[in-house]
Amino acid sequence: MNKKRIIENADTHIPSSSSSSSSSSSSSSPPPPPPPPPPPPPTTTTTTTTTTTTT
Repeated sequence: MNKKRIIENADTHIPSSSSSSSSSSSSSSPPPPPPPPPPPPPTTTTTTTTTTTTT
């Protein structure tokens, strides 16, 4: 019951907040800059995966 309530609340809040924020941001000030890209995965993991696949 609690979980369902939380999900519904979050779902209802997301579109409302997004619409309000977008309208306000576009009308009031320019949109914020995009977030920085995520860091690339470590090379060690890639090498290990390749070696395991080869074996």
